[in-house]
Amino acid sequence: MSHYLIDHPPASRQFGDRHEAETGCVVVHTPESFVDVHPPDDGAENVASFISTRTDPGSYHEVVDSDSYVPLIPDHLRAFHVAATGVNQWTWGISICTSAADWGLYPAWDSAALLLTGDRIAAYLARWATRNGDVSRAWEGVGWITAAEAHAGKAGLIHHGQFQADRTDAWEIHPLRAILDGVLATNVAASLARLLSPPTEPREVPVLIVVRNNKRYLMFPDGLLIDLDGAGPPGVETWEPGGAQWKRLVSVNRSARLHRGNLDVDAIPAK
Repeated sequence: MSHYLIDHPPASRQFGDRHEAETGCVVVHTPESFVDVHPPDDGAENVASFISTRTDPGSYHEVVDSDSYVPLIPDHLRAFHVAATGVNQWTWGISICTSAADWGLYPAWDSAALLLTGDRIAAYLARWATRNGDVSRAWEGVGWITAAEAHAGKAGLIHHGQFQADRTDAWEIHPLRAILDGVLATNVAASLARLLSPPTEPREVPVLIVVRNNKRYLMFPDGLLIDLDGAGPPGVETWEPGGAQWKRLVSVNRSARLHRGNLDVDAIPAK
């Protein structure tokens, strides 16, 4: 695989050697760049070019837009993506080429970018787990974690702002944060299910309960909200993101679950 900052040496130092083992912690960023909504989307390419010319530290392992991604540096090197002591040594950084404030303004762009980001994170987690001798460990990285959990060595997804209180990317303080978190985590799970053989035992991944106007909804990866507090009948629907068939099930006791093979993506009982 080609890496942009290896092939295009940057104007100032943007990466270095790792001195600690990767933990499977993925830091999600936005570079606060302009959204390119006119295909082909050149957002990732433009950010990669900017990083190669900037004179201050600031880089990622990969940058992603709605239709392409650019690997910047190999996994075994540390990117300069978090200005918190030691964090870059054991984390992997990916940046979605938009501005934190722009989420929700371009729904089609958001959906495509989050699907591709899920694919790229899943690919990294599979590589990380393979290097650690057990590819099934990739499932440990599905779901959001806190800074305390990350420092304790737990794998998972985390916002840049969790490590740096002065940063609001990728969507740390956005009103849609809960929905964006749920969509990305579920996209990562779906991508892993396509990449890897299904786990031998069901694995659970958080799927979000969203509260709007004092009503609770279960948020699914295609953005559909199921009203958990309403009187809607139970039912079964199917859809195929990326060719992998899933089933959306709402049982008679109004618990909800996503299935793909024997992968369970949460089972949240209605209260």
